Amino acid sequence: MDDPKPLILIESPRWYERIIYVAVKCIGYGLGSFTLVPHFLRYGFRPSDRSFKINTSHYLEGGSTVYRCKDRSAGPDFVDGIVNINQLIRRAGQLYSDKACIGRRPLLDKVTEICPQTQRELVKYKFGDFIWKDFKTVIGEIDRLGKRLLELGFNDENKLALFCNTSPDWLVVAFSLVWISSPFVTLYSTLSDDSVVHALNITEVVGVVVDERTLPRIQGLLGRVRHIKYIIVATYIEKVQPIECANLAGVQYFILQELIDHDTLANIPPKTIDPDSLAFIMFTSGSTGIPKGVMISHKNIITQFGLIKFIRSQVSEKLSNMAHIYAAYLPSSHIFECVFEFSMFGSGYSIGFCTPWTLFDESPMLIKGNNGDLTALRPTVVITVPLLLDRIKRAVISKLRRQRRLKQLVFQCSYSMKMKYRQYGIETPLIDRFVFRSVSRIFGGYLEIGLIGGASVSRDLEEFANICLGTFKQGYGLTETTSAVLMIDYNYMRTGSCGSPFPHSEIKLGHWLDGENIGHDCPTGEIMISGDCLALGYYKNQELTDVSFVKDATTGKRWFYTGDIGMVLPDLTIRVIDRRKDIIKLSHGEYISLVRIENIISDCNLVEFVCVLPDDSMKCLIALIVPQRQNTKEFLDKELHQSCQDIESLLKIPEICDAISKNIKSRVIKT
Repeated sequence: MDDPKPLILIESPRWYERIIYVAVKCIGYGLGSFTLVPHFLRYGFRPSDRSFKINTSHYLEGGSTVYRCKDRSAGPDFVDGIVNINQLIRRAGQLYSDKACIGRRPLLDKVTEICPQTQRELVKYKFGDFIWKDFKTVIGEIDRLGKRLLELGFNDENKLALFCNTSPDWLVVAFSLVWISSPFVTLYSTLSDDSVVHALNITEVVGVVVDERTLPRIQGLLGRVRHIKYIIVATYIEKVQPIECANLAGVQYFILQELIDHDTLANIPPKTIDPDSLAFIMFTSGSTGIPKGVMISHKNIITQFGLIKFIRSQVSEKLSNMAHIYAAYLPSSHIFECVFEFSMFGSGYSIGFCTPWTLFDESPMLIKGNNGDLTALRPTVVITVPLLLDRIKRAVISKLRRQRRLKQLVFQCSYSMKMKYRQYGIETPLIDRFVFRSVSRIFGGYLEIGLIGGASVSRDLEEFANICLGTFKQGYGLTETTSAVLMIDYNYMRTGSCGSPFPHSEIKLGHWLDGENIGHDCPTGEIMISGDCLALGYYKNQELTDVSFVKDATTGKRWFYTGDIGMVLPDLTIRVIDRRKDIIKLSHGEYISLVRIENIISDCNLVEFVCVLPDDSMKCLIALIVPQRQNTKEFLDKELHQSCQDIESLLKIPEICDAISKNIKSRVIKT
């Protein structure tokens, strides 16, 4: 397994800086020795169990090696006898009735400014402190809204779609539909118009929930959708005025809060819900074509709920007695966020709803002086995606490079020391407190459980997150597997893999012809997944369902073919190499991972976004790069003595483009 690279802030230290660097290391190791006494008494100079604990077992089945979790006790069994989401909601209401459930920040003010870089209008907001509702209040809203939706005719046949951003309203509507046993449909707010029309028409939904951001889009698409009768307007940041909800094209409009407050005498008929029955249809992002509707069952969600218990059992000794708070800001229409919101609710965690544009104190959509959502919330549980971590890393490094060289040197030295300690499974409380504490406050300063998912993450980025921000563990899953099926053990300190299978799943590697030429001795192949986490299939697409979800005639197990290439490392953890379609063979026979090349290039501080693709002849790769404005301006000023506010005009000069290209290429070659 390749070792992660150290963080380099000062590439060519002066002679006296080298002396300072050695002195800081000596002081650091000296102070750190006090915290190492328990380790040396137990392990001597050997790494601790935490650095190499293996939680994967394997067995042969039909000529293939099947990998699964050693600890099957958490298993796919239902937690406390819960077999459907309705029971999960009722259980939460009984156990945590007076506890804070969901919270949001009230909007106090907003202003419109002109962005100096783009000369476009930018709306900025000022928010107050979080206002909370307890579980009793929320479940009362779920019950009233469910009865009102039942009156409007929503049931097994008449579905409601959620086409809105992450908010308390999204969760309340979803639970209300589950409450009345009416399967719902989820759509990304970022889907293209054609994808939205396709999803609404194929599911034949009769109603759609929108917010102030998606309402205009739905109004513009009403002429292309066939069955919409109701539009329910929820609140994302600002409440929509009733005048904006005038009747259009014979569609009836409702304000969500008015539906919740509406008194009704309707009764919800008792119904036995089968665990294998459909809970909701979640449409994928459509990044690889037309979005697919994945059918998620009650059993799928309850199985994942059991995993929260499994994760907590790994970190029970570290959890504080303070109230546990979860920060919800990723799209609820993504299975990763959706499963966590459902599971946090069922576990009695308080859920604070945030927005991606107001998370941090320096977020661009906050009025100066207003705290970011994470500072105001102080969450103990956060899930995140590599893109956000990458932006945090860039911001931290950019800020450090503007500090005095001595401060950069101390940070660089501390980073190197903590990386070394982590290889031996040793914690570093002193370094964390005196060096990295200010950086870790980005997530509010109280983080106890951090998970990374949603996309592949480079090992250097994962190492940075664990050194500077707190403990973050990488997971792997798909919509078709109801989120995570792999996660690194929370007490395992090595990075670079997705870990072991969860108790509810089994993994095997399917044959991959090109795997013989990829240059690794470890077992490699297409990842195949089996277990209670597997979705029911694709909505109204039996052909694709039969191809992707294959039943083994011998064992009776269903296996999902992910299309991802995995590798089993010597410690029996599983690394996801790439999507099968993203590994290409150039004309001279070399196999290249496009995503890996993109990750290497994106590590350069001059790059904001990058897309790598082969040229028409398949002889070489082409990179389309969007430069990072501030860092590029500093580079041009320092290296080429070109100072200009209008960076676009400078990038039209061939000599300047060549200089930037050489800088990026040199970093790629070093990697």
